[in-house]
Amino acid sequence: AGANLTWHAGLLSGEERARLLGQEGGVLVFTGLSGSGKSTLARAVELTLVREGRQALALKCFDFLGTRARLDLAGWPTEDIFAH
Repeated sequence: AGANLTWHAGLLSGEERARLLGQEGGVLVFTGLSGSGKSTLARAVELTLVREGRQALALKCFDFLGTRARLDLAGWPTEDIFAH
């Protein structure tokens, strides 16, 4: 990791977490223009997954590409940041 970042491993391995929760983790990223329905779709997917008994959480306002561009401009080691 970069000089300003410290990696902290969790107390559970990915395999143990999946076994205890009865599901594997995953990430869905919805991209598109403002007002195109990304948040509406994310909330609908979250509701569907939770109704099926899965743990799910919709997070809004994570501008991945914009964040990466700002970090690149600030000189942050983005390869290290986004690898973790």
